[in-house]
This record gives sequence, C-alpha cells and structure tokens, in this order.
Amino acid sequence: MINIPIVNLPNQSLSIQLDQINYDLTLLVCNNIMTATLSIDNTLIVSGIRLVPNFPLIASKYLENGNFIIVTENDEYPYWLRFGIDQFLIYASVLELQEIAAGTFVVPV
Repeated sequence: MINIPIVNLPNQSLSIQLDQINYDLTLLVCNNIMTATLSIDNTLIVSGIRLVPNFPLIASKYLENGNFIIVTENDEYPYWLRFGIDQFLIYASVLELQEIAAGTFVVPV
C-alpha cells in the first residue's frame, strides 16, 4: 500500500502514475463535505462523489486496477483540515486488493 500525499488544503488536484496507470484526482469541499473526482488514463471514473472513510473510491466495475481509500481516525468523515495529520489517502494495488479479499493480506511494518 502506498500513502498518497494530500495536504490540508480545501481544494486540490494531483496526478500520479501507479502500476503503469495514470490517475488524476481532485478533492473539493462542497457544502462542508469532501468530494472526489477521479479519472484513470483520461477516462472519468467518478465525479463529485462524497469521500467516505475506509470505503473504496473506485467502483467495483473498475477493480482491474488498484483502488484508493481515505483512512481516518475513529472513522470520522474526511475533512481537509485533518489531511496529512490523521487522515490519509492510501492506494492499494490489484494484488493487495486480492489479498485483502482472500484474508491473506499482511500489513507492512
């Protein structure tokens, strides 16, 4: 798993290549709710969805790729003021997702 750097800014965008796949992610505040828009290799996958703690960002239809999860302390809803402090964006590869589903994933120390 990879910790993707997000900073405590209300609106931000980043582009990153992981496992030879290009991801473009935008995080925005909308009515005090954090939302995400994600494209994979210039194809829009999700647009303006609410960020939910410990819940995959990418729908199961697109799980041939990895996935992103916002991890928060005490399962609090993500909010930009806590980004990089106790709320983090994590990327899990396809292999890691398969290991999680099979119950064989070991958290790296």
